[in-house]
Amino acid sequence: MNLNRRQYWTGVLFLLPALVVFLLFFYYPFLESVYYSFTRWNGSGKPEFIGWDNYVNLFTDPHMTDGLKNSLKMAVFGIVVQNPLALLVAVLINKRFRTGAFIRTAIYFPVIISLVVASVVWGQLLQFDGFFNEILNRLGLESWTEDWLGTLKTSFPTIILLSQWQAIGFCAVIYLAGLQSIPPDMYEAAELEGARGLTLFRNITLPMLM
Repeated sequence: MNLNRRQYWTGVLFLLPALVVFLLFFYYPFLESVYYSFTRWNGSGKPEFIGWDNYVNLFTDPHMTDGLKNSLKMAVFGIVVQNPLALLVAVLINKRFRTGAFIRTAIYFPVIISLVVASVVWGQLLQFDGFFNEILNRLGLESWTEDWLGTLKTSFPTIILLSQWQAIGFCAVIYLAGLQSIPPDMYEAAELEGARGLTLFRNITLPMLM
């Protein structure tokens, strides 16, 4: 009992420095920001308490509401498109074939690319005189050219698609890990019963992933 108690307090002693740093650099700034959100303060002098005025102004600002709507659209698109597409990719790359390792790496590669690097590269490719429009011009599709990131009608859909390009690989790897944890015996037994294709996916793959 004494040994267990000694081990307990030894563990607490080792955790204490990390806990102090966490409290100092996470919880204290968080609580302080909550306090300042109820005040009018320019960074110097004494804050003036104004109650809920900042929150009222925030949620009545049209720019804020537009931002929330766009975030909601991206979230819905991610649920409706990203997850099914990532699952489809995972099912395809779960098959055993000669270039499987290369394809898995290529699909996951966008995940590890820095957002700054990806933004710069895609910004160059999608600008009005960039690579993408040049391809369209060479194919005789000049009417399809756009300033993809510079106009209201194309910028938001383009950003959504680029975010999915970088996120699908991560989701596919998660699904792939789940697929590889399903016992092969279940598929073999189902195939002996005559199950194939979508029947296997609906009755074994999807329930086991869930």
